[in-house]
Amino acid sequence: MPPSTCTLAAFGHSARFQAWAPLIMNMACSNSSRLCVVPKPIWSPLTLRYHSSRAKPNAAQAASDGPAVPTKKPTSPLPLVPTTNTEPPRTPLIATPYTDNIALNSTLATVDHATLISAYTHFISETSPTKIPPSHLSTPHNFTTFMRAFVRRRDLPSVARVLEDMWVRGLEPTRHTYSVLLIAYAIVPDPEAALAVLDFMHEAGGKLKPEAPAYNLVMKAYFAAGNFEKAMSIYSRMTKAGCVPTEHTLKVIERGMAKKEMRERLRMGGTDGRDEKVGGSRGVGGKGW
Repeated sequence: MPPSTCTLAAFGHSARFQAWAPLIMNMACSNSSRLCVVPKPIWSPLTLRYHSSRAKPNAAQAASDGPAVPTKKPTSPLPLVPTTNTEPPRTPLIATPYTDNIALNSTLATVDHATLISAYTHFISETSPTKIPPSHLSTPHNFTTFMRAFVRRRDLPSVARVLEDMWVRGLEPTRHTYSVLLIAYAIVPDPEAALAVLDFMHEAGGKLKPEAPAYNLVMKAYFAAGNFEKAMSIYSRMTKAGCVPTEHTLKVIERGMAKKEMRERLRMGGTDGRDEKVGGSRGVGGKGW
């Protein structure tokens, strides 16, 4: 069973989950080979019934057995003390916006690009700013999830479109939203746009104050563009701002310097066996870039 099916099954009983039914069914129609979704609650509360351990005797059997002999109930040697239930009543579980976001993230991870576009088209119609009352699905977390899904498929124009749709609805992007945007600029690469986002986060401060992952992405963008000096200046800015470099920060610098060394060797016209290793799976052409 795909992970998305398990997730949807877990939230199938939620009333809030029903709002995703049209969107998910639309996705299931074009991706039925990998996604199996039931558009209604797939399980309901159990109804417990009492069943007697003995079968009721029929009339003939009762007559043959004679009159019933009353049985004396056993008495307890200790006085019976009435018991009180001290356990507090259990609060029923209620789905939250984070519940919806988990279900959406798991579902979008398994769909193809065409289905993703169709799903987002339906999503923005359900979260229209003119809708009264506003949809509970219109949250920064859900829009960021769509941004991340488009980044994974290298559809960068759609990433910008999702961010614009957030602003139209009056939603404030979160730190994670800007981090996803930085990932897109590192892929292009567009280091100047990435630096502009970093400057904005730094000026905004508070919850948007950039941390190590944001600086790492800006350095990646400069390294990918071949501007090694500017990339190292971002590292200096990071340490001066009091942001502690992480292990991933050091890996970004290591790979960037390896790329610089390889370019210098190629410019000088000298190659050796180490050049092949630099450009391998951990170098410029590797997954980390």
